[in-house]
Amino acid sequence: MLYLLFWLEAALVTGLLYRFIPALHPAWILPILIGAFLTFCLLFVLYLMVTSAMFSKKPPEKPNRFALLTVRLALPWFTSLLGIRLRVKGKEKLPATHAVYVANHRSAFDPVFVMNAFGKRKTAFVSKQSVAKYPFIGPYMNACGYVFIDRDSPMQSMRALHRAAKYVKESRINYGIFPEGTRSKDGRLLPFKSGAFVLAKKADVPIAVMKIEGSENALSFRFPRVTVTVLDVIPVEEVRALTPDALSERSRAVMEAAMLPQ
Repeated sequence: MLYLLFWLEAALVTGLLYRFIPALHPAWILPILIGAFLTFCLLFVLYLMVTSAMFSKKPPEKPNRFALLTVRLALPWFTSLLGIRLRVKGKEKLPATHAVYVANHRSAFDPVFVMNAFGKRKTAFVSKQSVAKYPFIGPYMNACGYVFIDRDSPMQSMRALHRAAKYVKESRINYGIFPEGTRSKDGRLLPFKSGAFVLAKKADVPIAVMKIEGSENALSFRFPRVTVTVLDVIPVEEVRALTPDALSERSRAVMEAAMLPQ
């Protein structure tokens, strides 16, 4: 939406300049159009930087609606800017209620693609603690309800999962977690950690098992295609009945089956 809007505004500015400056050579139309578009993009980045300063560094009592709305508008703009073609499969399988999303992990941009794929659903992620320190991005993530885990502190991690479960119950926000805990360089699944499945049990919600394809090429600048596929949903009744380890094995089996050559 913003991506198209910025191009329309750039076209309007270019048209007005060409109309009211008769001496303007037609050869300047394309450079002016591109320059105006980039100017609107830079102004939006500046807006994000300025507004990020208004958010507290402390975890909010509940996700900030303004931050969620801004991120919902920004993500499609960002993916379009990179020339990424995002495809979503199996969306109809998602439960009507909120859920925990688990997926394989190939790129730092994977949360962007998942949140963009299900833009109308309030979604946040469990992330490593260092991400909270990113300039202007970290404050927005914190305000949107992201929780940050210190991998070296099991106690801090458990507190973060408790807070995420609270957000799920009180603000009805979906949470995404990559159970591998880090990116896979070759596409093969790494060992799963239990956090996602502990969260699902604490929040008493279903688990949506997903597969992300093509995200490792996000910065190739070759108009990459990224596909987010909802493979299966583990119903809440099964989440209640199974242990975190059993839920981990169940989710991993679904992902591994989906990654076999067709």
